[in-house]
Amino acid sequence: MSKWPKSKALLNKNEKWIPGGVVSLNRKSDPNIAFSKGKGSRIYDIDGNEYIDYQAGFASAFLGHNDPDVNRAVKNSMDNHEVLMGAGPTTHEGDLAALFCACVPTVESIQVTCTGSEATYHAYGFQEPLRKKTMLLLFREVTMAGTMMFRPM
Repeated sequence: MSKWPKSKALLNKNEKWIPGGVVSLNRKSDPNIAFSKGKGSRIYDIDGNEYIDYQAGFASAFLGHNDPDVNRAVKNSMDNHEVLMGAGPTTHEGDLAALFCACVPTVESIQVTCTGSEATYHAYGFQEPLRKKTMLLLFREVTMAGTMMFRPM
C-alpha cells in the first residue's frame, strides 16, 4: 500500500486538466507527494506525513515556512492596500536594495530578478558594454528558451 494515497489521488485528479498533473513539470517527482502546509523548517503532505525541508521551498522560503515576521509584513501590506507591481519604482524595492547593500559592504548596487532567464539576460547585458563585438545568444533545451542580441556601445 502507498504511503501517499491522497497525494496519488490528487495527482490523478489534476491529470484530467493538466498534462502531467502539475503546472510545472519540474515539480513532477516519484513518488509524487502533495505538500499542503509548512511551519519553520517542517513541511507536511496531505497524507499527514512530516518532513524537514532541506531545500527551503526551492529557496523561496529561506527564512522558513510561515515566518512570523514575513507573515506580519505581508498582512500589513495587504491591510494597507499596497500595490507591489506594475511599472515604475516601489518603496519596498528601494528599501530592500539599500538594506542589502548596507549588509554586504562589497556590493554597491543590486538588480533583483524574478526568474533565472531574467537574471541571465541582465548578466549578459551588463557585461556586454565591456566587449567590442556583437554577440548573439540562442538558448535551447532549457526551461525558458529565447534569443538575445547585444551590440557594443
